Amino acid sequence: MPTASNMKGKAALVTGAASGLGRATAVALARAGSDPDPNGVGIIQFNAGQAWESLGELVGRRDFLRRELALTNPPGVTLVFDYAVAQQELDQPDSAAVWFQRALDDGDLLDDPRRCVAYLRLAEIARDAGRVAEAGRLEREAERLYPATQRSPWARGIVAAVHFRSPAVRDNPAERAQIIKQALDSLGYTAETKSRNLVQPLGAAASVLLDAGDYADGARYAEAVLRIAQVDSLSLTRSGLVGMGLVLQARAAAGQGHRVQARDLAVRALPPLTFGLGSDHPLTRRAVALADSLKTP
Repeated sequence: MPTASNMKGKAALVTGAASGLGRATAVALARAGSDPDPNGVGIIQFNAGQAWESLGELVGRRDFLRRELALTNPPGVTLVFDYAVAQQELDQPDSAAVWFQRALDDGDLLDDPRRCVAYLRLAEIARDAGRVAEAGRLEREAERLYPATQRSPWARGIVAAVHFRSPAVRDNPAERAQIIKQALDSLGYTAETKSRNLVQPLGAAASVLLDAGDYADGARYAEAVLRIAQVDSLSLTRSGLVGMGLVLQARAAAGQGHRVQARDLAVRALPPLTFGLGSDHPLTRRAVALADSLKTP
Protein backbone atom coordinates (compact mmCIF):
# COMPACT_ATOMS: atom_id res chain seq x y z
CA MET A 1 0.00 0.00 0.00
CA PRO A 2 1.48 3.38 -0.94
CA THR A 3 2.22 5.84 1.86
CA ALA A 4 3.24 9.49 1.95
CA SER A 5 6.77 8.49 2.96
CA ASN A 6 7.42 5.99 0.19
CA MET A 7 5.68 7.91 -2.63
CA LYS A 8 6.83 11.47 -1.97
CA GLY A 9 8.10 13.06 -5.18
CA LYS A 10 7.16 10.06 -7.33
CA ALA A 11 5.12 10.22 -10.52
CA ALA A 12 2.09 8.01 -11.09
CA LEU A 13 -0.02 7.33 -14.16
CA VAL A 14 -3.23 5.44 -13.43
CA THR A 15 -5.40 4.13 -16.24
CA GLY A 16 -9.12 3.62 -15.84
CA ALA A 17 -9.24 5.94 -12.83
CA ALA A 18 -12.99 6.51 -13.12
CA SER A 19 -14.04 3.16 -11.67
CA GLY A 20 -13.04 -0.18 -10.23
CA LEU A 21 -9.42 -1.05 -9.51
CA GLY A 22 -8.17 2.01 -11.40
CA ARG A 23 -10.20 4.33 -9.21
CA ALA A 24 -9.10 2.53 -6.05
CA THR A 25 -5.47 2.91 -7.10
CA ALA A 26 -5.85 6.61 -7.92
CA VAL A 27 -7.58 7.20 -4.59
CA ALA A 28 -4.84 5.37 -2.65
CA LEU A 29 -2.13 7.37 -4.43
CA ALA A 30 -3.91 10.66 -3.86
CA ARG A 31 -4.39 9.88 -0.18
CA ALA A 32 -0.74 8.87 0.17
CA GLY A 33 0.36 12.18 -1.30
CA SER A 34 -1.80 14.46 0.81
CA ASP A 35 -1.09 15.15 4.45
CA PRO A 36 -3.60 16.37 5.39
CA ASP A 37 -4.52 18.78 2.59
CA PRO A 38 -5.10 17.16 -0.84
CA ASN A 39 -4.00 20.41 -2.48
CA GLY A 40 -0.50 19.77 -1.13
CA VAL A 41 -0.20 16.53 -3.09
CA GLY A 42 3.27 14.98 -2.82
CA ILE A 43 2.79 12.64 -5.76
CA ILE A 44 2.62 13.88 -9.33
CA GLN A 45 -0.38 12.20 -10.93
CA PHE A 46 -0.86 12.97 -14.58
CA ASN A 47 -4.56 12.36 -14.08
CA ALA A 48 -4.77 13.86 -10.60
CA GLY A 49 -7.86 15.86 -11.56
CA GLN A 50 -9.67 12.55 -12.09
CA ALA A 51 -8.50 11.38 -8.67
CA TRP A 52 -9.87 14.48 -6.91
CA GLU A 53 -13.18 14.00 -8.72
CA SER A 54 -13.32 10.35 -7.66
CA LEU A 55 -12.64 11.48 -4.10
CA GLY A 56 -15.50 13.97 -4.38
CA GLU A 57 -13.18 16.79 -3.31
CA LEU A 58 -14.35 19.13 -6.03
CA VAL A 59 -12.89 22.30 -4.53
CA GLY A 60 -9.51 20.54 -4.52
CA ARG A 61 -10.03 19.43 -8.11
CA ARG A 62 -10.89 22.97 -9.22
CA ASP A 63 -7.84 24.39 -7.45
CA PHE A 64 -5.57 21.72 -8.97
CA LEU A 65 -6.89 22.48 -12.46
CA ARG A 66 -6.48 26.22 -11.86
CA ARG A 67 -2.81 25.71 -11.01
CA GLU A 68 -2.36 23.60 -14.14
CA LEU A 69 -3.92 26.36 -16.25
CA ALA A 70 -1.51 28.90 -14.75
CA LEU A 71 1.47 26.66 -15.54
CA THR A 72 0.49 25.82 -19.12
CA ASN A 73 0.69 28.28 -22.00
CA PRO A 74 -1.37 27.70 -24.01
CA PRO A 75 -3.44 25.24 -21.97
CA GLY A 76 -4.70 22.09 -23.66
CA VAL A 77 -8.33 22.05 -24.69
CA THR A 78 -9.17 19.13 -22.38
CA LEU A 79 -7.75 21.04 -19.42
CA VAL A 80 -9.87 24.06 -20.37
CA PHE A 81 -12.96 21.85 -20.62
CA ASP A 82 -12.27 20.12 -17.30
CA TYR A 83 -11.89 23.49 -15.59
CA ALA A 84 -15.24 24.61 -17.03
CA VAL A 85 -16.89 21.46 -15.65
CA ALA A 86 -15.30 22.07 -12.26
CA GLN A 87 -16.56 25.65 -12.17
CA GLN A 88 -20.10 24.64 -13.02
CA GLU A 89 -20.11 21.87 -10.43
CA LEU A 90 -19.10 24.49 -7.86
CA ASP A 91 -21.98 26.78 -8.92
CA GLN A 92 -19.91 29.32 -10.85
CA PRO A 93 -22.02 29.47 -14.03
CA ASP A 94 -20.61 32.69 -15.49
CA SER A 95 -17.04 31.47 -15.22
CA ALA A 96 -18.03 28.01 -16.47
CA ALA A 97 -19.70 29.52 -19.55
CA VAL A 98 -16.54 31.44 -20.46
CA TRP A 99 -14.37 28.32 -20.21
CA PHE A 100 -16.86 26.05 -22.02
CA GLN A 101 -16.99 28.54 -24.87
CA ARG A 102 -13.21 28.75 -24.95
CA ALA A 103 -13.03 24.95 -25.24
CA LEU A 104 -15.56 24.96 -28.08
CA ASP A 105 -13.68 27.73 -29.86
CA ASP A 106 -10.72 25.38 -30.23
CA GLY A 107 -12.69 23.65 -32.96
CA ASP A 108 -11.81 20.06 -33.78
CA LEU A 109 -9.32 19.79 -30.91
CA LEU A 110 -12.19 19.02 -28.52
CA ASP A 111 -13.61 15.54 -29.03
CA ASP A 112 -17.30 15.16 -29.89
CA PRO A 113 -18.49 13.72 -26.53
CA ARG A 114 -16.99 16.70 -24.69
CA ARG A 115 -18.37 19.11 -27.31
CA CYS A 116 -21.83 17.66 -26.73
CA VAL A 117 -21.49 18.07 -22.97
CA ALA A 118 -20.17 21.61 -23.38
CA TYR A 119 -23.20 22.60 -25.47
CA LEU A 120 -25.58 20.99 -22.96
CA ARG A 121 -23.92 22.70 -20.00
CA LEU A 122 -24.05 26.05 -21.78
CA ALA A 123 -27.73 25.42 -22.58
CA GLU A 124 -28.45 24.79 -18.89
CA ILE A 125 -26.66 27.98 -17.92
CA ALA A 126 -28.58 29.95 -20.54
CA ARG A 127 -31.94 28.46 -19.53
CA ASP A 128 -31.32 29.14 -15.83
CA ALA A 129 -30.58 32.76 -16.76
CA GLY A 130 -33.85 33.04 -18.69
CA ARG A 131 -32.24 33.01 -22.16
CA VAL A 132 -34.65 30.43 -23.57
CA ALA A 133 -33.95 30.98 -27.28
CA GLU A 134 -30.20 30.70 -26.74
CA ALA A 135 -30.71 27.54 -24.69
CA GLY A 136 -32.75 25.99 -27.50
CA ARG A 137 -30.04 26.75 -30.07
CA LEU A 138 -27.35 25.21 -27.86
CA GLU A 139 -29.48 22.12 -27.21
CA ARG A 140 -29.86 21.59 -30.97
CA GLU A 141 -26.08 21.77 -31.36
CA ALA A 142 -25.75 19.13 -28.64
CA GLU A 143 -28.37 16.87 -30.23
CA ARG A 144 -26.27 16.61 -33.41
CA LEU A 145 -23.50 15.10 -31.30
CA TYR A 146 -25.59 12.63 -29.28
CA PRO A 147 -24.41 9.61 -31.36
CA ALA A 148 -20.81 10.37 -30.38
CA THR A 149 -21.64 10.10 -26.67
CA GLN A 150 -22.53 6.42 -27.04
CA ARG A 151 -18.84 5.52 -26.82
CA SER A 152 -18.34 7.59 -23.66
CA PRO A 153 -20.07 6.33 -20.47
CA TRP A 154 -19.19 9.57 -18.69
CA ALA A 155 -20.76 11.73 -21.42
CA ARG A 156 -23.85 9.52 -21.55
CA GLY A 157 -24.29 10.03 -17.82
CA ILE A 158 -24.08 13.81 -18.16
CA VAL A 159 -26.56 13.79 -21.07
CA ALA A 160 -28.99 11.80 -18.91
CA ALA A 161 -28.56 14.12 -15.91
CA VAL A 162 -29.26 17.19 -18.04
CA HIS A 163 -32.28 15.46 -19.58
CA PHE A 164 -33.72 14.64 -16.13
CA ARG A 165 -33.51 18.32 -15.15
CA SER A 166 -35.17 19.49 -18.37
CA PRO A 167 -38.82 20.60 -18.48
CA ALA A 168 -39.61 17.59 -20.69
CA VAL A 169 -38.99 15.29 -17.72
CA ARG A 170 -39.32 17.56 -14.70
CA ASP A 171 -42.73 18.87 -15.76
CA ASN A 172 -44.10 15.50 -16.91
CA PRO A 173 -45.75 13.90 -13.84
CA ALA A 174 -47.41 11.10 -15.78
CA GLU A 175 -44.17 9.69 -17.22
CA ARG A 176 -41.38 11.24 -15.13
CA ALA A 177 -40.47 8.20 -13.04
CA GLN A 178 -40.64 5.81 -15.99
CA ILE A 179 -38.50 8.04 -18.22
CA ILE A 180 -35.87 8.24 -15.49
CA LYS A 181 -35.93 4.49 -14.84
CA GLN A 182 -35.57 3.61 -18.51
CA ALA A 183 -32.71 6.04 -18.97
CA LEU A 184 -30.85 4.71 -15.93
CA ASP A 185 -31.41 1.14 -17.09
CA SER A 186 -29.87 2.04 -20.45
CA LEU A 187 -26.80 3.32 -18.59
CA GLY A 188 -26.38 -0.03 -16.84
CA TYR A 189 -27.73 1.00 -13.46
CA THR A 190 -28.47 -1.79 -10.99
CA ALA A 191 -28.86 -1.89 -7.22
CA GLU A 192 -25.18 -2.93 -6.98
CA THR A 193 -23.85 -0.27 -9.35
CA LYS A 194 -20.53 1.30 -8.34
CA SER A 195 -19.64 3.21 -11.50
CA ARG A 196 -18.62 6.82 -10.81
CA ASN A 197 -20.15 7.75 -14.17
CA LEU A 198 -23.62 7.24 -12.68
CA VAL A 199 -23.30 9.68 -9.77
CA GLN A 200 -24.48 12.71 -11.76
CA PRO A 201 -27.54 11.07 -13.38
CA LEU A 202 -28.51 9.35 -10.11
CA GLY A 203 -28.19 12.62 -8.20
CA ALA A 204 -30.24 14.46 -10.80
CA ALA A 205 -32.88 11.71 -10.78
CA ALA A 206 -33.15 11.77 -6.98
CA SER A 207 -33.42 15.56 -6.86
CA VAL A 208 -36.09 15.77 -9.56
CA LEU A 209 -38.17 13.00 -7.98
CA LEU A 210 -37.89 14.51 -4.49
CA ASP A 211 -38.95 17.89 -5.85
CA ALA A 212 -42.04 16.12 -7.24
CA GLY A 213 -42.82 14.41 -3.91
CA ASP A 214 -41.76 10.92 -5.05
CA TYR A 215 -39.85 10.19 -1.86
CA ALA A 216 -39.52 6.41 -2.22
CA ASP A 217 -37.84 6.45 -5.64
CA GLY A 218 -35.86 9.56 -4.73
CA ALA A 219 -34.53 7.87 -1.59
CA ARG A 220 -33.46 4.79 -3.54
CA TYR A 221 -31.42 6.81 -6.02
CA ALA A 222 -29.97 8.96 -3.23
CA GLU A 223 -28.79 5.79 -1.48
CA ALA A 224 -27.06 4.71 -4.70
CA VAL A 225 -25.25 8.07 -4.91
CA LEU A 226 -23.98 7.61 -1.37
CA ARG A 227 -22.88 4.02 -2.00
CA ILE A 228 -20.83 4.99 -5.06
CA ALA A 229 -19.37 8.13 -3.50
CA GLN A 230 -18.00 6.43 -0.37
CA VAL A 231 -14.60 5.53 -1.80
CA ASP A 232 -12.93 5.36 1.63
CA SER A 233 -13.48 6.40 5.24
CA LEU A 234 -12.13 9.93 4.73
CA SER A 235 -14.75 10.56 2.06
CA LEU A 236 -17.40 10.62 4.81
CA THR A 237 -16.10 14.03 5.89
CA ARG A 238 -14.42 15.31 2.71
CA SER A 239 -16.44 14.22 -0.32
CA GLY A 240 -18.98 16.65 -1.71
CA LEU A 241 -20.58 13.69 -3.49
CA VAL A 242 -21.07 11.88 -0.17
CA GLY A 243 -22.59 15.10 1.14
CA MET A 244 -24.91 15.26 -1.86
CA GLY A 245 -26.10 11.70 -1.21
CA LEU A 246 -26.69 12.47 2.46
CA VAL A 247 -28.67 15.66 1.87
CA LEU A 248 -30.79 13.91 -0.76
CA GLN A 249 -31.49 11.15 1.75
CA ALA A 250 -32.33 13.80 4.33
CA ARG A 251 -34.86 15.37 1.98
CA ALA A 252 -36.45 11.97 1.36
CA ALA A 253 -36.64 11.22 5.08
CA ALA A 254 -38.18 14.63 5.79
CA GLY A 255 -40.73 14.13 3.05
CA GLN A 256 -41.73 10.80 4.58
CA GLY A 257 -42.16 12.40 8.01
CA HIS A 258 -38.99 11.01 9.62
CA ARG A 259 -37.81 14.28 11.14
CA VAL A 260 -35.17 12.96 13.53
CA GLN A 261 -33.56 10.80 10.86
CA ALA A 262 -33.75 13.66 8.35
CA ARG A 263 -32.00 16.10 10.68
CA ASP A 264 -29.29 13.57 11.52
CA LEU A 265 -28.62 13.03 7.80
CA ALA A 266 -28.58 16.77 7.08
CA VAL A 267 -26.11 17.39 9.92
CA ARG A 268 -23.90 14.52 8.71
CA ALA A 269 -23.94 16.06 5.23
CA LEU A 270 -22.44 19.38 6.36
CA PRO A 271 -18.74 18.42 6.83
CA PRO A 272 -18.34 16.66 3.46
CA LEU A 273 -20.33 19.33 1.65
CA THR A 274 -18.30 22.14 3.20
CA PHE A 275 -14.98 20.45 2.45
CA GLY A 276 -15.87 19.07 -0.98
CA LEU A 277 -18.09 21.81 -2.41
CA GLY A 278 -17.52 24.82 -0.17
CA SER A 279 -19.62 26.58 2.44
CA ASP A 280 -21.36 28.82 -0.13
CA HIS A 281 -22.47 26.06 -2.47
CA PRO A 282 -26.28 25.79 -2.83
CA LEU A 283 -26.25 22.19 -1.59
CA THR A 284 -24.35 23.18 1.55
CA ARG A 285 -26.73 26.05 2.21
CA ARG A 286 -29.69 23.74 1.62
CA ALA A 287 -28.34 21.23 4.13
CA VAL A 288 -27.91 23.99 6.72
CA ALA A 289 -31.44 25.26 6.13
CA LEU A 290 -32.88 21.73 6.29
CA ALA A 291 -31.06 20.92 9.54
CA ASP A 292 -32.22 24.20 11.08
CA SER A 293 -35.83 23.63 10.01
CA LEU A 294 -35.86 20.22 11.68
CA LYS A 295 -34.61 21.30 15.10
CA THR A 296 -36.76 20.17 17.97
CA PRO A 297 -38.98 23.09 19.02
